[in-house]
Amino acid sequence: MKIDALACLERTEDKSLDGIFVGRVIEYLEPDYLIRMLKLCREKLKFGFYIVIETANPLSMTSLANFYIDTWHKKPIHPETLKYLASMAGFRDLELKFANPVLDEYRLKKIDTGQLADESLKVALAGYNDNVGRLNDVLFGPQEYSVTGKK
Repeated sequence: MKIDALACLERTEDKSLDGIFVGRVIEYLEPDYLIRMLKLCREKLKFGFYIVIETANPLSMTSLANFYIDTWHKKPIHPETLKYLASMAGFRDLELKFANPVLDEYRLKKIDTGQLADESLKVALAGYNDNVGRLNDVLFGPQEYSVTGKK
């Protein structure tokens, strides 16, 4: 039997759930639906229990490039936006976690400067390596994130 998330939550007794996991769902939802769902989740959770919401990380270009392979995705949600929406729904002690990094073999490589004697070259390459690290964070950052909140 299939049932809409809001319909399911509306049928659930208030303060009856020990926890809620929303995995790879919110990217399919319209904003108004998501806001209503978060409010209902809070109503249905017992006091002191948690919701965990996991989705694609739009701060990673690798994740974002793969996001639209699924044509049903509405739009990616920025991690800070999701934290804000969860706080507006009444969740507290919000925690943001990133997961599923891109494998090192696909990331840009830094230059090993350990054996260099030329200090000016070491300084220049250190700047280069710092930039490679920044690019890796943007291009190949964690592909997913989650927001955890407590009622």
